[in-house]
Amino acid sequence: MSTLIVIETLRYKYPVDVIEAKPIPSELISYSFPYIISFMGVDYASIGKVAGLTTFLIWLFLITYRAGQIIMNPILLIFGWSLYEAKVKINGHDRITRVLSKTHLAPGRYRCQEVQGSYLTKGELD
Repeated sequence: MSTLIVIETLRYKYPVDVIEAKPIPSELISYSFPYIISFMGVDYASIGKVAGLTTFLIWLFLITYRAGQIIMNPILLIFGWSLYEAKVKINGHDRITRVLSKTHLAPGRYRCQEVQGSYLTKGELD
């Protein structure tokens, strides 16, 4: 839920012209894997098992962070957010980037915020 709170508090201040967009299919198992791990039984009395689980989760976080997929998680999917690969025009320059949108991303002008090289929008046309 903290993810949703952060997204709600962002200031969507950058105008971005979406020229075309296509949805990026989500690989639900790779996003859900960390959540499944959290329900595994861990013997907290065994320091070795706790350290191993902690090391595994840190590596998993680093891999997803470096892959740039940290912003897409199952909670966002449940609440209607979708990830798109979009051709956009920003300050007169064309580029291809990922856009996380609350609504279907159709061509038009949107207010966005940049996070980790991707753009977020609530889907409201500017």
